[in-house]
Amino acid sequence: MHPPEQITTARLVLRRPKASDQADRYAYASDPEVARYMDWAMPESPLDMPSVESSAARWQAGRDFNWVITARPSDQAIGNIACRIEGDTADFGYLLSRDCWSRGYATEAAAALFEWLHGLDSITRIEATCDIDNAASVRVLEKVGLTFQGTHRERIIRPNLEPGVPREVLVYAWVREAHPRASG
Repeated sequence: MHPPEQITTARLVLRRPKASDQADRYAYASDPEVARYMDWAMPESPLDMPSVESSAARWQAGRDFNWVITARPSDQAIGNIACRIEGDTADFGYLLSRDCWSRGYATEAAAALFEWLHGLDSITRIEATCDIDNAASVRVLEKVGLTFQGTHRERIIRPNLEPGVPREVLVYAWVREAHPRASG
């Protein structure tokens, strides 16, 4: 598995995080509206943010890949997108600075990641989940080409919404069509 260090779209660059991104990453991750539907607690200080080194270690392990999202021509981090690969399944998630919402950036970044994952013959399922109340993410996942698979009841705790209360999760996925075996 050799994920791209950088993915470029018409308006965005998805690239590996660097130490100089920490302040920007903290700024959007600590915004209550941005962190609202995340399954991790909003950071209280920049020290609560995952380090670039820990991200690099997970990347090297070959299962967890994280890119910051930048809007060209700027190199400033405006969001994150990440995927995990286990066996033949990849799942992904993203977040975006609130001042960049409603510009199609989340869809563009998710579509670029989906395209890379879709091109890997070893991946037969690409999935993402979102909170039952996160209508904006539902639209992004549908635009990217994932279809609704079902609802998991009381599945994930969203500490920035209702600490300790499991919430319903919508599951979206794309599944590679199996090619029927020739009979003989």
